[in-house]
Amino acid sequence: MAVVGIDLGNLNIVIAQAQRGGVDVILNENSNRQNPNLVSISDKQRFVGEQALTLARSNYKNTIYATKRFIGKQYDEPDVQKEIQSLPFKVVKLPSGGVGYEVTYGGEVTVLSPEQVVAMLFAKVNDIVKAGNNNVAIAEAVVAIPGWFTDAQRRAVLDAADIAGLNVLRLMHESTAVALSYGIYKSVRNLFHESDPQHVLFVDLGHSNFCASVVAFIQGKLIVKSAVYDRSLGGRDFDQQIVDFMAEQFVSKYKQDPREHPKALLKLQAAAEKAKKTLSPAGVSEASISVECVLEDTDLNTALSLEEFEKRVQPLLARLDGPIMQAMAEAGVLPEQLANVEVVGGGTRVNSVKLHIAALLKLDKNKLNYGLSTTLNADEAVSRGCALQAAILSSRFQVKPFEVLEACPYPIKLSWEEDASATPMDEDETGTGGEGDDGAVKAGDNSVLLFKRNDRVPNQRRITFRKDADFTVTAAYEDSGMSLLPPGTKTEIASFRVAIPKEYQGLGAKAKVRLSLVYNLHGVLVMTQAQLMEEVQTVPPASAGAETGKAEPGEEVKAAEAAGDGVGGGDTAAASAMEEEKKEDQPAKPETSAATATNEAAKQKKKYKTHSLGVVTKAPGLVKSEKDAFVEIEAQMEQQDRIIRETADTRNALESYIYDLKAKLGDSLKPYVQDEAATAFNAQLEEVEEWLYGDEGFDSTKSIYAAKLATLRALGDPIQVRMDEASKREPARVEFCRQLEEYKTLVKSTEEKYSHITDEERNKVREEVNGAESWLFDLLAKQNELPSHVDPVLTVGAIKERQNALAHAVLPVMNRPKPPPPAPAPAPSPSATSGVEDKTGPETKGDGVEATPKEGATEPTAMDEGGATAAENEQTSMDTAS
Repeated sequence: MAVVGIDLGNLNIVIAQAQRGGVDVILNENSNRQNPNLVSISDKQRFVGEQALTLARSNYKNTIYATKRFIGKQYDEPDVQKEIQSLPFKVVKLPSGGVGYEVTYGGEVTVLSPEQVVAMLFAKVNDIVKAGNNNVAIAEAVVAIPGWFTDAQRRAVLDAADIAGLNVLRLMHESTAVALSYGIYKSVRNLFHESDPQHVLFVDLGHSNFCASVVAFIQGKLIVKSAVYDRSLGGRDFDQQIVDFMAEQFVSKYKQDPREHPKALLKLQAAAEKAKKTLSPAGVSEASISVECVLEDTDLNTALSLEEFEKRVQPLLARLDGPIMQAMAEAGVLPEQLANVEVVGGGTRVNSVKLHIAALLKLDKNKLNYGLSTTLNADEAVSRGCALQAAILSSRFQVKPFEVLEACPYPIKLSWEEDASATPMDEDETGTGGEGDDGAVKAGDNSVLLFKRNDRVPNQRRITFRKDADFTVTAAYEDSGMSLLPPGTKTEIASFRVAIPKEYQGLGAKAKVRLSLVYNLHGVLVMTQAQLMEEVQTVPPASAGAETGKAEPGEEVKAAEAAGDGVGGGDTAAASAMEEEKKEDQPAKPETSAATATNEAAKQKKKYKTHSLGVVTKAPGLVKSEKDAFVEIEAQMEQQDRIIRETADTRNALESYIYDLKAKLGDSLKPYVQDEAATAFNAQLEEVEEWLYGDEGFDSTKSIYAAKLATLRALGDPIQVRMDEASKREPARVEFCRQLEEYKTLVKSTEEKYSHITDEERNKVREEVNGAESWLFDLLAKQNELPSHVDPVLTVGAIKERQNALAHAVLPVMNRPKPPPPAPAPAPSPSATSGVEDKTGPETKGDGVEATPKEGATEPTAMDEGGATAAENEQTSMDTAS
């Protein structure tokens, strides 16, 4: 299964796959590395990516793009209304207040949500991955999103992934993905310090938004210090300046504004992008522009100078300053403290953009790229970073540890209802400690700051209340962050209704309720746990061996342990707060001995039994019934697309077969079919061809196309088979004869390695070889008597089958290994000698110690059974032989 990173760009989608040895970008069906972010809906079929690109101009009313600007947003938001003005397709308001796209599908007007359209894009991504991985689908993915996405937008992207069946490990900020792509390889090469951070400014100018982020790198870790955005500044704004220039030229000459006509506007936008690319490299001073048939038969031919272009984009360049300077200010870094300034995104290829950034940061303009770093691929850095993060998170890879600490983009607070039964704990009874906390919850307060802007995330906060009835807590964006949010964004993130069991309601003493809230890897706030902490009364033991008031194992926890394990520092603070509460409840006592103090501490220890509470979450996004309905609609559309594709493939196969056979019948196939049969077959081919291009056959079904193709193949395939047999029979015969001669040679071989083969076995092999040879020559004789237009009696398949059968009969016999020689007779024991004392071994004393021969003594000579030495035996045997 594939592990991928997906850069869901506003203009293009880039897919990178983590594999052994690194990360590769997956090519699409047209061998392109970038996939257009387009979905075109025809009458009965959907076209996504490259397929939609060819239809974008002719089918502009049903071709959807820029879904990234609408997903998770409300129709009435100012940003949405501004986007709608420049779109050629119809955008409507959904009953829920969200955005919908009105298209014609299956002859009916259909409204699609942004989640559905993004799900179609994800499904296309999966198809591209499968095509590049031998039909292996995506197992796990990390998807890049802009860091300014709100909680509602993030949930919408996750809903789209669920509709498409995509397993998303993390929604990752685009700027963070770039930082990971930049830093992980440098960390592997030990280019960072263990503790002294190296700060890098990343400038990302994409198609529709701009981001400046400062990231601190140490060995094995990156920490996002700050990230500042301009949500509506991108490369498309530079294109729009060129579109306006061309439109002004056209209006001055023809008194018509092409921007008022969708098709003409699409043509100008394509020409503007081309002109921008022409002017981007240093040294180019002018770009020629030629657009045919802008309106009817009217063409546009003009030229845009670099000076005019830079004059028009000057206001856009000025908008780069604010985010860059604010990002450095929030990170507490000066320009001279930056180790590097890395620029990515297609918009940074514009020369004036790089020059402006270099001037702002006071870099050396005489250096390459004016002192800016361009070590990353501007278009692929995000997808590669996502793929690396997917490999780190996936259990399918073993990657050297590298920690990624994100920055919280918006401050988040938690508030609750004020009533007699819902009083928060006093300051000494609760804790929300850890980085990002804004102090403990005080009695009388009804809110607390959970996460500040630029807090380290993912992270967890835990808050404890005193409650004796059901209550609701609400997470919302804090007032100080409202200027950072898109205009019109709802401040409420989610509400959580916590249910208190009836047996704990209405009691005089309110129970402790602990809530665990997590800002997770996706940047979504969720409540992971709500627990009621029931205090268990315990009596300290009277002596060391006493065991009174012992709790059941696994049910009771000490107050210091009640917070459990988790991310962040809230656990320790909560435990400390409860300890403080316990101490303050005790009356003041005079100082006692150490032993007495220890006993008193033992008496004061509290234990709690935890009970999980039910929580009902109300948050933006699709409810289960809506999501299930969208999954069903997606499945139906995919089924319809598959049927149409298979029908078109079958029709094309029928058409190709007709053309192929008509051409071959008078050429290569002519010797293998009788003239009368060829004439009849050709007539049938023409009949089907005429039907195929008629009204009935042009839009028929897959089954009818397949039936007609099968009918033609029943006549044409035998002819094709006869030709193939005739061309391949002789090479097969030559190979079989070579094999026969080889086996004959083996049978007659007198080599030593075949000496163990018996005569009986050799005779059996000869019989097999002779039988196969007779079979071959008999059928060859019969085949030579047949005309070429008659089916063969000797086929290539039969030759290969007999050849394999012969090999199975001969080779096991002839290749049987020679048996090993018999083992030599064992040497006689010393007791079997003729009264000769064995003196070959060393003497052994009674205590088991070997006696060493004296100096100058010689070792006794081994003798045979008759008492003669080995030398004498050798001489005797030589005499006998002579």
